[in-house]
Amino acid sequence: MRKQSVFLLAAIALLASCNSFNENGYKVDKVKANPSFYIPVAFGNLSMQSALQDKVGNAQLKTKPDGLLYLVYSSAKKTSVADGLPPLPPDEAFSYEVPLTAGTLAPTSSDKRTIVPAPIKTFSFGEKKLTEIQFKSTELWVTVTASPSNADAVFQAEFKLRSCTKDTKDGVAFSQTQAPSPSAVKYPLAGYVMTLTDNSFPFEITLIEKAHSATTVPSGSKLRIKLEFRSIDFKYMKGFFGSDVAIGIKPEGYEFVEVSDKFKDADISIVEPKLDFTIYNGVGAPCKVVLTKFEVVNKDKEIIALRTDPSSENISVNQPSGLGVDRAETRVKVTNGTEAFQKMPRRFDLNMTARINYDGLSTRRDNFCADTSTVGWRFKLEVPMHGKASKIYSRDTVSINLSNLKIDQVDAATLIVKASNEVPVDTYLQIYLLNEKNVVSDSVITDDNLFVKSSRVGANGELAEAGTTDKEINLNKDKIKKLSEAKKLVFLGSLRTARQPSPVDVKFKSSQKINIQVGLRATMKLEYKTSNKN
Repeated sequence: MRKQSVFLLAAIALLASCNSFNENGYKVDKVKANPSFYIPVAFGNLSMQSALQDKVGNAQLKTKPDGLLYLVYSSAKKTSVADGLPPLPPDEAFSYEVPLTAGTLAPTSSDKRTIVPAPIKTFSFGEKKLTEIQFKSTELWVTVTASPSNADAVFQAEFKLRSCTKDTKDGVAFSQTQAPSPSAVKYPLAGYVMTLTDNSFPFEITLIEKAHSATTVPSGSKLRIKLEFRSIDFKYMKGFFGSDVAIGIKPEGYEFVEVSDKFKDADISIVEPKLDFTIYNGVGAPCKVVLTKFEVVNKDKEIIALRTDPSSENISVNQPSGLGVDRAETRVKVTNGTEAFQKMPRRFDLNMTARINYDGLSTRRDNFCADTSTVGWRFKLEVPMHGKASKIYSRDTVSINLSNLKIDQVDAATLIVKASNEVPVDTYLQIYLLNEKNVVSDSVITDDNLFVKSSRVGANGELAEAGTTDKEINLNKDKIKKLSEAKKLVFLGSLRTARQPSPVDVKFKSSQKINIQVGLRATMKLEYKTSNKN
């Protein structure tokens, strides 16, 4: 739509209409006339799609193959499995002492290596029984000390985690040699894969006797080796994650931001809304979901519990086929979705709990997950623009200044509205005049305020015939005077879908257009004075 200043155009029209009178041969005191000027105020074509584009809140505006417009609301919420499962202990420490043979050691010119039997070490992972873990940012801090201290110069320790290999094809086990020192040495384990047997791993120690001169080892001498796994985390892990373990999921909600706040108090009835609800699971384990809260709140603040098949208390969900598969999805049928979303929704609320290994098979060892694995849900609501609506109100205020308008030159004015409307909506309009105190001084439309008439639709809601409007709104001298004194104009509109004569379900399609022309016909008083010749 394009709006133009009525009064600027009126002034231009008046100036353009003035003629120079040839007064020779005339003896006329004055000439009076009441010419009418037609001034365009607003005109143009507007389609439903262009009218709604970029004005649909947090929805997407889409078009069906038959041209029917519809809104799509969608949201997805997820919880990281690494955060939702009971955590691994952040730190784990293991110590081992290697006794040293007492006596006098003969001098030697080369190192001597002795493999020392070491016990199996076991992580305290609680109910988890892991068979494999790839570390993410875990660090291994190792401290080797000698007692007494004179053994420092003779002995070193080589420690090897035979089942812990770098994530490379060569599969070289983690191995380090360290001399005694009171300070711990840090070794990053990022990328290392450790094979476990129910959290246990083999630990191998080799005692290295360095080349030395004759040395005496006192009775009770020993090397102490301390392994500290710090900031234990994983890129992935396999094994058994516990029986009937809950994955904590934060309650979530979704606010429906509407096309406009003008719909806040509207009565809207939607034909066949469609809800698609999907639960996804990134854990390689039998998983069951319980929806402890699954409801929608509509504009009337009615809370409608959504019903599912199977029951929301026992939904078994699919699991991914293996590591590297992002997640498995399970679509959940909502049996009362059409009823629940028939009125425009305000809010969607969901509380969900997930439990893995709910079948109680504690012997299984085939669970798996990655640090990127998630458990969550996704919904998509399609709201077809098919139904009926009323009580849609629009209010706009504009400031004006017409104090320079010469009222005495305007005899009458008429607002002319012509429209061809394919959109199945009646538009009622009233224009109020506000004075300098923001008090209503008058209204412009005194009789029928149906500004644009709706199109006529068939029984199926399809367009049958465009609505036509051809009306005139008279503005008398009093209204023109008050208009010149007004400081603001308030436009108050009310819209409702077609009634024939009772409300019917109508369809809004992308091709529907409204063609409107609004103009002002101003009747002016013109008086031209002359001087008489003798």
